[in-house]
Amino acid sequence: MPSLRALALLVLGALAADLPAALRVIRVTPLREAAPFAVISVTFDRPVAGSLDRSADPAAILTRSLVVGGAIDWRDPVTLRLRPAAPLAPGTTYAITVSGGFTAMDRSRLPEPYRFSFRVTGPRILFGVRVSGAGSVQFLTPTPGSSWC
Repeated sequence: MPSLRALALLVLGALAADLPAALRVIRVTPLREAAPFAVISVTFDRPVAGSLDRSADPAAILTRSLVVGGAIDWRDPVTLRLRPAAPLAPGTTYAITVSGGFTAMDRSRLPEPYRFSFRVTGPRILFGVRVSGAGSVQFLTPTPGSSWC
């Protein structure tokens, strides 16, 4: 007759074998820098939103350090996105947290909240245009006192 301890280990082993591996975030955008019109997205390693009646509420999954209005929705079963209603503020760093309080289609969960951040870049100079009269070559420079020539 098996001991009670052996029976408990057998039951726990069967339960553990039935649990899926932990859910993982495999990609986020933007990574480090973003344009003011960037879409923020998080991609998981397996489906989280399988159908309209069984999908996790996207607004409950993403939290932001700064208020970013806009639509939060599922792009596909594995990708969550935030489409800002207005341009993101240049020079600002946004911190995004993906909560661990939801369940994927296979009942897996994130082991802990996933965090990432990015900084919104400002305008960039793409090329220079001559601004002085004939005879001297002067261009607009990205910073006062520097020269591209």
